Amino acid sequence: MVVFACSVCGDSLKLSQVEKHCQTTCRNCLMLSCIDCGKEFWGQDYAQHNKCISEEEKYSGKNFKPRPGAKKGEQKHELWTQQVQQAALKCKANKKLTDLLTKISNYPNIPRKKAKFLNFLKNSLRLFDTNLLDQAWDAIV
Repeated sequence: MVVFACSVCGDSLKLSQVEKHCQTTCRNCLMLSCIDCGKEFWGQDYAQHNKCISEEEKYSGKNFKPRPGAKKGEQKHELWTQQVQQAALKCKANKKLTDLLTKISNYPNIPRKKAKFLNFLKNSLRLFDTNLLDQAWDAIV
């Protein structure tokens, strides 16, 4: 989880809290800095910084050696995201399905299991056409 520090008031903010903080509490906030890595972000640049170094990596310095298999889940998710993007490119016959798959491919957190995937589409994109949802799943898998 990424935590930022406001340059004006010094508050510590999670990524999801930053926008509300800048709109209500601290309207003069021009720069945020990541507490973990120390990078400074001007304007809306902070939104791209949704993953940072681990505490182990931060405090180990030059001696840091990642554990084998530490990024296994991340690699699986990367492959899944690529699979969704390829499905969007392959599916040209159905315009609605192509548009849906293109929208989905922009999300960073696409579930890999069918039930959670369908629930994700219903909640995130407000889609309730079960036929279209099943077609999207079949196109990806």
